[in-house]
Amino acid sequence: MVRLGSLVKPLPSVQLNTRWLSSRWIIAALLLLITALAAGLRFYHLGTKGLWVDEIFTATFASAENDWGTVARRALSTPIPSPPLWFWITHLFIKAFGGGNAVVRLPSAIAGILGVLAIYKVGETLFDRTTGIFSAFLLAISPMHLHFSQEARFYAAIVLFSLLSLYFLYQGLNSEGKRWWLGFTVITLINLYIHLTTFLVLAAEIVYAVVMLSYDWFAARKAGRGKSLLFTFAPLLASLCAIALGYAPMVPYLLLGVQSPRGLGNAGHIQGLDLSPGYFLSLFAYFGAGTGIALSLYVAAFLWGLFNAARERKRQAALILLWISVPFVIVVLLRPKHWFAPKYVISILPLYLITISWGLVNVARSLVLAVSHWEDLFSSKLLQAVSLTCLVAIYGLMSASVLDVIYAWQQGRWQEIARFLNANARPGDVIVIVPLRILTMSAQEIMAYYGPKPDEMDVVVAGRRERIEELLAQHERVWIIIPGGWAMPNLGIRKLMPPDLPYVTISLGGRARVLYTGEGQSLEALLEEAKRFTNLTATAYGSIGDAYRSLEMWDEALTAYTKAAAMEPERGVWHYRQALVYEQQGQFDRALAEYREAIRLQPEISGFHAALGHFYSHVGLTDQAISEYREAIRLYVSQNRDGERSKYVRSWRDKIRELEMSVKRIEVADNMSPTLSNERSGAYVANR
Repeated sequence: MVRLGSLVKPLPSVQLNTRWLSSRWIIAALLLLITALAAGLRFYHLGTKGLWVDEIFTATFASAENDWGTVARRALSTPIPSPPLWFWITHLFIKAFGGGNAVVRLPSAIAGILGVLAIYKVGETLFDRTTGIFSAFLLAISPMHLHFSQEARFYAAIVLFSLLSLYFLYQGLNSEGKRWWLGFTVITLINLYIHLTTFLVLAAEIVYAVVMLSYDWFAARKAGRGKSLLFTFAPLLASLCAIALGYAPMVPYLLLGVQSPRGLGNAGHIQGLDLSPGYFLSLFAYFGAGTGIALSLYVAAFLWGLFNAARERKRQAALILLWISVPFVIVVLLRPKHWFAPKYVISILPLYLITISWGLVNVARSLVLAVSHWEDLFSSKLLQAVSLTCLVAIYGLMSASVLDVIYAWQQGRWQEIARFLNANARPGDVIVIVPLRILTMSAQEIMAYYGPKPDEMDVVVAGRRERIEELLAQHERVWIIIPGGWAMPNLGIRKLMPPDLPYVTISLGGRARVLYTGEGQSLEALLEEAKRFTNLTATAYGSIGDAYRSLEMWDEALTAYTKAAAMEPERGVWHYRQALVYEQQGQFDRALAEYREAIRLQPEISGFHAALGHFYSHVGLTDQAISEYREAIRLYVSQNRDGERSKYVRSWRDKIRELEMSVKRIEVADNMSPTLSNERSGAYVANR
């Protein structure tokens, strides 16, 4: 019988010579550079984007106007009570530095930077200095970690304190020092007072500690020098008792949250608990640098690191497996009703990156071994440095390629919405907020965060058509907010709005929209009033242009699109929409010029190529149409997973087949009648 281990031969005992990393000065210099990189990435545009609704919760609860007790009461009074520590920390920063988006997010940015230092120490402790340096670099450029380091929530802090808690636990399990267990107790309590999901971290740590202590106890007993079982587990039990005692004030609130409909209660329904292969694919794409080749390289390095850990560092391999698996086992067993987002297991991220780093160190070791016969030409130190530098460059470039998406992505547009309404709403109007999935604040507080509203204006929450009809009967003008991101309506807009009620959609970026309507007003009248709106964004002008185009008011539509293009000259979408108007008007030369300009500005957008292909087929330029449809398919498939099965790609392929069939029919007809061929050659001129 052939054993699996005999099929996988271990690498020869050629280790990376990391003595060049043994100098404290070199380590300090590298850490300083990586920390500076992490700080630069996290402070860059920290306050540029407006706060989304969860961040507004943080800023409002932690407001300088509240005292410490009020901050805690607000945090503990949410549908799922939140531990107050992070709100206290944010409150301290607001009192010290004033308000503003950047200040509210500053604690997260600092926690993110400190997390980079913490992961170095854990990586060094579990494996070696090279792994620690690699881990710090990967976390510094991690898109997921960067995103939450720029969000006024607690997730960057969870990474920091989970790493510190693990560090103290690991040292406590492998040494006799009581100070390690004291550190584990204090840091774990801090972690638990930051967010409820950190219980998943503690659970993984407990399972790991029990497994390791049991293994050591059995090994010692077998060797005839074992201590009593109680004595072996005493430090862990003492720490857990102290943690339970310290967390006792939160227990009533914890039970309240667990029993709530959005906790483990019987009401509601399970959201986001589909732990399918697709879920884990998305999760680890989020942990790394996206899908495709980047995901493959990250996962391959992780598996290689785990394999080498299982072969050489069994305790570390056990830790990695338990750290990743235990949280999901608990979630499956408890089946919470609350939507289970990837951010709730962000504590997995640092161990994932440490394992990848260990895998990359072993890749470098393999590369050095593979070219060891060149040592007469190149020193092993140079080969090691080159291989590690190349790996750093590859993974750095993969993360850098998606950083612009992280900086541009915005969860909600409350700041833009508030600016627009402050400029255009007037006394007597009503502002309607479509219900959020979790509404932990009043609608008035959400809207008031970015500035006071005009007097005598109502702000209400309404998610039913009947309520909208009541408000229309009571107010001349109604503004309905669709914030985008999470805060999308439970019902579609068509189901929400009364039938045949005209309204103007003002897009404010992303999926954020404000619907403007009024009882008895026609769409033309609403658009006439929209001309006088101020504080409009390019997307707002674009949505107004769309409304004019639906009414076939071509000149007004072109005016709106032109204003949008002037505000965002780098975007091709406004030229694309102008092209649609010109094509409707029969101005084919101008339409063609606008389509080409849209593609020149953003050649990567498949829809522009498909639209130009449609235009070419409309005017009889079949070969050009086929070429553009093929380019649209190529772009879409390269940019989207499962793009080949997309309805868009299928429709474009159908269009290509139709055009190719028409070409064949024309060729047959031309062979039968040369006169028809000559007439057809002037088709585009005739269309013009």
